[in-house]
Amino acid sequence: MSPKESRFGRLHPARCALRIASLAGVIAGACFPGVREAQAAPPETMPIFRAQLTVRTCDVTNAQTNDPVFASLNGSNSTALDYGRNDFERNDTFTYDLVRNGVATVSDVTRLRISKTGSNGLSICRLDLRLNGALIFTQTFPATGAGRLFLDGSGASRARTITGATLRASQTWATYTPPFPPFVLARAEMESRIEALAGTRISGQIVRWGQRKGPRFVEATRDDANTLHLDLDLEEDTRNAIASRPFLSGVSSAIGFIERFTPVPLPNPAVDVDFDVTITCDDGMLDFAVGGASVDVDTFPRIDLPSLPVPGLREAVDFVETKLNQLVDVAEDLVEALLGVPAIEAGLAAGLNRISFGTATPIRPNVTVQNNGDVTFSL
Repeated sequence: MSPKESRFGRLHPARCALRIASLAGVIAGACFPGVREAQAAPPETMPIFRAQLTVRTCDVTNAQTNDPVFASLNGSNSTALDYGRNDFERNDTFTYDLVRNGVATVSDVTRLRISKTGSNGLSICRLDLRLNGALIFTQTFPATGAGRLFLDGSGASRARTITGATLRASQTWATYTPPFPPFVLARAEMESRIEALAGTRISGQIVRWGQRKGPRFVEATRDDANTLHLDLDLEEDTRNAIASRPFLSGVSSAIGFIERFTPVPLPNPAVDVDFDVTITCDDGMLDFAVGGASVDVDTFPRIDLPSLPVPGLREAVDFVETKLNQLVDVAEDLVEALLGVPAIEAGLAAGLNRISFGTATPIRPNVTVQNNGDVTFSL
């Protein structure tokens, strides 16, 4: 096994090496070409270690949506813009980390595409794209009339693509100065990156963000000097689970019939996902090793639907009650089949190991997880 590989796959050149190079004042030019140099535009070879998209919805009627929304930077790249918040409310501004599958350098950014599914329209008034923490493209749109960015209906009207040529022709792109990486990998950055990875993984599945049990839906806390502990607050989406399982066929229509007379209490069991991230630097490579993952699904008491004095309804109630209890019985197996401990560990490690850039250096820094969850690098 080469020093650039681990059981999680090939690792990329380390962010930590460059941070220490900046502290020592050596080989900065070789590690990060073009840093702080005046230029007409970022070099196409500039490594990307972080991509973010800020979306501002318009302050007009029906600007908001509950439909899934996605962003992509090229044809093989996609991020579900799904955090543990109420996304895309009216007159809302929020910055999402973008999953960087297929995006390693500026040349990989061939477009900025925002799209959605469903028919609940979304009106966007501004998009800001940041690479490595600095603004590289911005565009505003009118809230109404010609030129507005309104995603609705079907087909092309559910997506808007800004081409790579348009991105590069903008004044913001032309005057972009590559920033030097920060000296601290902040806890909030780690949490946001993991929230983006998790939100993309669960999009359209039987798991979604659940009830927040702490201050944040994704919480990173110090475990030891090199390890962060991560906790994610999710829940099973019971209606999606019903629609996705053959043994539950007929339940949706039966529930719809019963709900004409009384609401059917569908439990959404809480799903708690925990794992550890150990951060090391060896041979000039930054390694995020994910391990100790666990998935815990809350259990619920047996479901007893109310008796209704409606002729012929008892059979439907009995059918739904039996099927819902079958779902409760297998809820944990369904969720673990989706999330899978090995998949969690490998997938998150692969995503986090994209926090990298430049060329490896022989300098080996000390990596320390601080009490507040920040990760610092020192000689």
